[in-house]
Amino acid sequence: MAKTTHKKTPSRFGHPYLLVGLIAILAIVCFYPLTKYFFLQDDFILLERAVFAPNTFLAEMFDSEPGLFRPLTKVFYFGSMYKLFGLDPFPYHVVSLVLHVLNIFLVFTLLTKFKIKTTPALVVTSVFALHVAFLDVIAWISCVQQLTALLFLLLGFYLGIRAIETRYLRFVVLTLVAYVIALMSMEQALALPLILLLYVYQQEPAKTRKARLKRALNHTAPHLAVMIMYLLFMLGWKGIPGEGPYVFHLGGNIVANLLTYLDWMYNLSVVMPFIANVGSPGLTVGHLVILLLVVYNLARNRHSLVVFSLAYYLLTIAPVLFLGQHTFYLHNYIPAFGMILLLAPVMEDLDDLLAQRNPKHSRIVAGVLVGFVAVMCITKVRANESNHLRKDILLPKNFVLRRAVIAKNAYDDIKRKTNTRSGKDRLFMIYRERSSWYKDNVVAALGKGSALKLFYSSPDLDVFFKDQGDTLRDYRPAGSQILFFDHMGHCYTSDEMGGTHGDALRILEPE
Repeated sequence: MAKTTHKKTPSRFGHPYLLVGLIAILAIVCFYPLTKYFFLQDDFILLERAVFAPNTFLAEMFDSEPGLFRPLTKVFYFGSMYKLFGLDPFPYHVVSLVLHVLNIFLVFTLLTKFKIKTTPALVVTSVFALHVAFLDVIAWISCVQQLTALLFLLLGFYLGIRAIETRYLRFVVLTLVAYVIALMSMEQALALPLILLLYVYQQEPAKTRKARLKRALNHTAPHLAVMIMYLLFMLGWKGIPGEGPYVFHLGGNIVANLLTYLDWMYNLSVVMPFIANVGSPGLTVGHLVILLLVVYNLARNRHSLVVFSLAYYLLTIAPVLFLGQHTFYLHNYIPAFGMILLLAPVMEDLDDLLAQRNPKHSRIVAGVLVGFVAVMCITKVRANESNHLRKDILLPKNFVLRRAVIAKNAYDDIKRKTNTRSGKDRLFMIYRERSSWYKDNVVAALGKGSALKLFYSSPDLDVFFKDQGDTLRDYRPAGSQILFFDHMGHCYTSDEMGGTHGDALRILEPE
């Protein structure tokens, strides 16, 4: 990679990592309100399996059936956290914030490895730290998978660079350990060996391309070996999912997904949409921003940096481009470093220009930019909390916040109104109104019944979601319980419904 001609200079504000710490504090202040939200959807499913059937859940990660391989973040994390904290979501959110903070420090550290001067590196680090489009990653407890995978991907990259620079065996071992942990967290970390290979190739001083490639392959051979074994395991042994949200599709969805993710990358003014599973209809201002960054850096003879930035982004976003209907902001979290790196030299040029005229101007502009991103983030977090479905339905449009509110309403009502140690083995959940999307929204929020098994601490509880007028088959008074629920997730007992089920239900008891 072409090196810049200037010497690395200290920040004009003070010690750089103290300033990174201030950015991290800003991120905590901005995202801290999200720690009040409850579990939702996948959280309950993962908790139920990790708590009630950990051995079976873990075995499925290694069997020959198609599926995801995330034993660290699906099995071990949820199982151990539940043993420590149960259904108190706050500690889970604290872990998410801590992981994000660690990623902030790693992003800054790697920017300095690319010879980006401290002040512009701080500015672009704040863009990553305070990116409002990462709201879902921070708010959704299940996104510990993205947070952990990026942490160990970046750590493995940094340790890989150190291993090459120092030739110390301990760094070789540590970078491989980090890579394995990243692979056990999420598939988007797969690209680490290729990212490291490209970095080494661009830094290698050998004159011929063949010699540079040979030396780069020698340096990254252990990582490539791990990657090949992982691919053989996933593609040869487990196979590609043929059903569910992770079904692969080869078609126009690949381009549509890529355009969507690129459009979201520099969208700092985000109020989360009602539906996230939509592809971008065409070129947008977001695409133009990225194009201008590419053209500008190429014009400044930064070809190697442009190639690396785009390669990092494309390699880490690639695993989710093939998904047919699973396009969410959270998938941009791991690839974001590529686009942050693309922005960094532009900010560096601006900083140099201002510093030449007056160093104070450089400091002021850098502070204003960081402050602007922070204000944008904290404002939009609040906006997403209050951007409701309708005036009469005070649920956030953002599906993570919305379903967390619904699940908390159900949890509070069930704990307050029912005997969760009653020994009932069947629970009939009856929607009080006409069946609609709102009912499906509640069912999804409760993990399709997994939440209720956790609320009642009963792994064998059978949960049935029904509509008014449905027939309840095999209802046993001694072993069954009926609850009614509404679109907000609030639950009501039979007594609250008037003591009888009236015309709501037709009950058929077993003969």
